Amino acid sequence: MIEATVAWVIEHGAIFDLLTHPSIMHVEYPEFRAYDLICDTVNQAKDRAAIVGLDAIARCVKDRPAGSAS
Repeated sequence: MIEATVAWVIEHGAIFDLLTHPSIMHVEYPEFRAYDLICDTVNQAKDRAAIVGLDAIARCVKDRPAGSAS
């Protein structure tokens, strides 16, 4: 599910926000494969994707109209 979602986000230039705490993710994904999958997919996308902090996301969406996807 995460792989398909991240692929769609990259293809459409959208934002994917995975807000989790490592202690919770460890219960569901003991080997942290979800994080590895996301990082690998973003790295393969080169300049079409980036891993950033919430401050960068806030700057990106600050001036967008509510409900806007682009």
